[in-house]
Amino acid sequence: MQFVSSALIGTRNSILFDKPATIQDSINRITLQYENRQVDVDRFNSYTQELRYLQQFNIGNFTNHIAGGLQLMTNDLHRTQLGKGSRNSDFDLNLVDPIWGRDLHFKTQNIAAFVENNFEVTKNFSINVGARFETGESKLKRNYCLLSRQ
Repeated sequence: MQFVSSALIGTRNSILFDKPATIQDSINRITLQYENRQVDVDRFNSYTQELRYLQQFNIGNFTNHIAGGLQLMTNDLHRTQLGKGSRNSDFDLNLVDPIWGRDLHFKTQNIAAFVENNFEVTKNFSINVGARFETGESKLKRNYCLLSRQ
């Protein structure tokens, strides 16, 4: 019997100059500043628990393994993108306009049950047979700003 629990809790942040390659990222001669940066922020909160049972048994001279288990997963991802960032050249996540161009919130819950058997036909050849039942639900809340953020 084995129980495994895992979590992914963190953020992924990026600041970019999202223009065609033909446009240089340089100081504007009129404003004497860089162009506004695009700010994207992802916040992850994912949790998985799995209970797994593994049993070895023999059929004649052949060793077989059967595994079964249950897996529960919840995921909460809040993705904010297309924020109008500062004109600074450093890693600055502050927005000059508090409204995100894209604000997505994904929530997922999932449950799965599985069983599989490894039949050892010979010492060099085995067959795996398995089944998995899975059901889940994902929800999305979203807000879009239809105006250009840059």
